[in-house]
Amino acid sequence: MVEITTRERVDAFWSSTLGVDASDLHTPGTRVYPHPPQRELWRGIYVLAFDFDKAVSVFAPTDLVDGVTRAIADHEGDTLLEVPTWQALLGDHLRSAYGPILHHYLLDAKPLAPIAQAAGARRLNPGDAAALNGLRATVSQASGPRPASPVSPRCCSASSRATG
Repeated sequence: MVEITTRERVDAFWSSTLGVDASDLHTPGTRVYPHPPQRELWRGIYVLAFDFDKAVSVFAPTDLVDGVTRAIADHEGDTLLEVPTWQALLGDHLRSAYGPILHHYLLDAKPLAPIAQAAGARRLNPGDAAALNGLRATVSQASGPRPASPVSPRCCSASSRATG
């Protein structure tokens, strides 16, 4: 079971990254939202599910929100996490798809200690904000839109699943 502090931190990340209220991430049902402003030029579809696929949020380009909403109306949330669903819905318009990508959140980081020590890694903290912003600016200038956080290395996937 995820501690409330962990869940709040995870929800705050996804809420700020995707531009939706954190409570909407756990509201049962499927909702389609336009991409947040920082991703408005990205033409992909991103699917994020919480609470064992009962709360599914789909993010699409603004001009496709109504069409995506109609296209997925009869689909169960779990089917929206599978590439074949999107292949059937998008046909030749689908260029690539990744997923599902599972995000797992640990209450205890001790199992990661040997890996972190070997890699010289440490937990990110608020003091890293300036460095991360500099990295984001450099990466986006060089190669277009990128994830808002290293927590989500494949922001531009056709489907993703968050558990916790």
